[in-house]
Amino acid sequence: GGSAGGAGAGVIGVSTTVKVTTSLSKTVFGVAYAKKADDGYYRVPYPERIVDTYEVSPTQKLKFEIQTRSLQRPRHISIEFVADASGASVLQMTPKARQQKYALTIDLNKEVFAALRAEGTYSVNVVIGDALYRECVTWTQVVRIACIEEEEDAVDEHDYEPVNDEVPTWTPKAAIAHTFAEADAEATSQSALLFALVFCGVVALPLLYFLYFVFASMGISLVFDRETQLCSLSFILALCAIGGVLFMFWWQWNIFEAGAWLSMVSAPALWFGYTVLKMHLKNRINSKQE
Repeated sequence: GGSAGGAGAGVIGVSTTVKVTTSLSKTVFGVAYAKKADDGYYRVPYPERIVDTYEVSPTQKLKFEIQTRSLQRPRHISIEFVADASGASVLQMTPKARQQKYALTIDLNKEVFAALRAEGTYSVNVVIGDALYRECVTWTQVVRIACIEEEEDAVDEHDYEPVNDEVPTWTPKAAIAHTFAEADAEATSQSALLFALVFCGVVALPLLYFLYFVFASMGISLVFDRETQLCSLSFILALCAIGGVLFMFWWQWNIFEAGAWLSMVSAPALWFGYTVLKMHLKNRINSKQE
């Protein structure tokens, strides 16, 4: 009996399918004109609606932004445009995914938005769904847009002035005869040089007299021995040469010519001046020791 019971025993297999579902925890819709930054978006959460109507034209773009928050990212988002006049759906678009946001820019210049070029108001519906969602989100009339056509500026015929007229409407006027006053007589270079010499003489004479008075009152005399006479004379000639270079710079030379001559004359002036002072100091030390 035991063997018969064991032979009649069988294996029973059970299979089942478990589907885990989720839902959107938060959905936000934003709208802004294309020329504004992200902080210009006007946003509302689901299921609220935007009361204002936004205008769209060939020169005015409009941006939509959808933000979703859920464990499963939605695989289907559709934006539908419904004409208010007829109640028919004229266009359905899928926004572009950007991280956790979905964006769509309405540009009437693009052929894909040709259905919105007709003037009128359109209601925007948003549908968000996924196979793992318990139920899809159908957000109707979240915002209303008004598509308008821009009118070209009318040209006033009275203000229009022809450009290529065969017969000009004006006659040339008589030529203007210009008259100019005679130029003032300019001073010659010789007179200017004479004036400069006279002015320097008038200024230098009181200065020389003052120096003579100072040396005479203090009883100071510059006496050099025969060894320093040549160096003293050479130093005076070097100073005169420096004065001549400065005079030529004021009169005719440019700064480069004057700089070259001044650098050549300054070297001997420094050498002879240093030699004279050195000999003079040596004579004073010798006289004190005697």
